[in-house]
Formats: sequence, structure tokens, C-alpha cells
Amino acid sequence: MAINSLVHRGSFHPFNRALGFRSATPGVHFTPSIDTVENDDAYRITAELPGLDDSDFKIVIEDGVLTLEGEKKSRHESDEEETRPGYRRVETRWGHFVRRLRFGEDVDEDGVTACYENGVLEVVVPKVVQERKVRTIPVTSA
Repeated sequence: MAINSLVHRGSFHPFNRALGFRSATPGVHFTPSIDTVENDDAYRITAELPGLDDSDFKIVIEDGVLTLEGEKKSRHESDEEETRPGYRRVETRWGHFVRRLRFGEDVDEDGVTACYENGVLEVVVPKVVQERKVRTIPVTSA
């Protein structure tokens, strides 16, 4: 359904235009903003997921690729959306989203943790601790 159908224009349409009220652009979907920080021990990913519950998204890591997938539902959808009074402007975005981050082979997939609080998801992807082996090379005389 087009976003424009949520905006009740009725007899107030010229009034809305005079005040600069417009509907959101149809076809624009929600995409969470992501920040990634790397240090010596891990990658820290934060994603802004306002208005979502932790049941609205899932996190998967496989072969060094972290996938964040989910759906932000519209708060405006209902069977009576066109008859609901008061809608003059709708700018919120919603829809299905998928974000993927490729880390490569240096991550500990079994050690990944995630915490979701106040609309912000934080995922910690630890790096594999690679032991440096020191080997003494014997020298032979000719």
C-alpha cells in the first residue's frame, strides 16, 4: 500500500499545502544505521533500531559474515487507515531490512554477543587470538 494513502487530504488539502505538509515519499524503506569500530580484540557494531522489540530482528553469523535482518512495522497500518482522522503527514519509515557485514576469517564466531537496550543494538564480534609460535631454527655446519 502506498504511503500516500495514509495521508487524509479531504477538504484540508489546500491548507496542508499552504503549511508545507506533504506525505512521505512512496517506496522509501527503513534501513538501520550501523557503526562499526575495530580494536585489537574485537569488532563492535552498533545499530539503531528505534521502535523495534528484540523479537522483530535476528542476528546470524556464518563464514565471517554477520547478518542483521528484521522488519519494522508501520504504526499507521490498520483496516481503517484511510478513515482514521488526523493524518496530515507521515514521515516514519518501515519495512523489511537486511544488513550484512563481512569480517573474514579472523573472528571467533562462537564468542559473538549481542545486547539490545533503548532501541540500540550492540554486537561484539571477538577476534581469534592467534598464537605466535616461536621456533628456534637449528643451524648445521657444513
